[in-house]
Amino acid sequence: MEPIVRFIKSPQNPLVRDIRALHRNKVRRSRQQFIIEGVRLLEEALNSDCVVETVLYCSETGADSKLQDLLGQLAKKSNSSIIPVTRSVITSISETTTPPGLVAVVNHPPLPDMAAIVASTDLAVLADRIQDPGNAGTIIRTAEAAGAGGVFLSFGSVYPFASKVIRSAMGSLFRLPVKSLSDEGSKLCQYCLAKGWQLAFAVPDQGIPWWKIDFNQPTLIILGNESSGINGSLLRFPGVKASIQLTAAVESLNVAAAGAVLLFEAVRQRWAQGQNIK
Repeated sequence: MEPIVRFIKSPQNPLVRDIRALHRNKVRRSRQQFIIEGVRLLEEALNSDCVVETVLYCSETGADSKLQDLLGQLAKKSNSSIIPVTRSVITSISETTTPPGLVAVVNHPPLPDMAAIVASTDLAVLADRIQDPGNAGTIIRTAEAAGAGGVFLSFGSVYPFASKVIRSAMGSLFRLPVKSLSDEGSKLCQYCLAKGWQLAFAVPDQGIPWWKIDFNQPTLIILGNESSGINGSLLRFPGVKASIQLTAAVESLNVAAAGAVLLFEAVRQRWAQGQNIK
């Protein structure tokens, strides 16, 4: 990063240009950093294990009490820079149509490896080639809400720290392990099976009704691509196929909605048995 100055007025400032480069996922991956916007996500980041490296806030909205409280917390962290900027600077960096007045650069959260994630829970999600960022973010948010211990994104899926995924996840990325895999998910499936887990494949038809599946055992719920479904190489693994019967002439549910049905069926069954999801 370029040297920090006290106040930035120009969108062409070197630091601003450097931060704006994080709009590209290639840069986010290489730097292991991403951008968040708004007070809510900044609060989530500060409550997590993530390092907030830089905060740019619009000086015109600096009187907001919540913002001032968060900036006060951040000021106590010696590795964070807080810089007031003009509205034009925020607008030039923001990836939303209505910039909230605050942009922060955050380092990727520390992620445990695949084995550690599986060992920490008995319910997880494998999202196979999910390409819509809204779907990916909703799956992550729903998985956390249902008590799952992690979400895995297969190769070919959207980048989890893309801006639209971050906004759709509504802070869950700061709390729930979300790991991009280097393959289609075969290694994860093999590992889960070796550990005695059940694989539950969400399929549009020819599966058993979702509520007949026993979710009281460790389960990896597998959700498929929005148009082509689950990769055939994954469907070759032993497991149970779950279908959600529809009562109207609708081709299928949105993948995030289907994931929510299965995840909260697991919640229902486990609560009925007096279990707590880890």
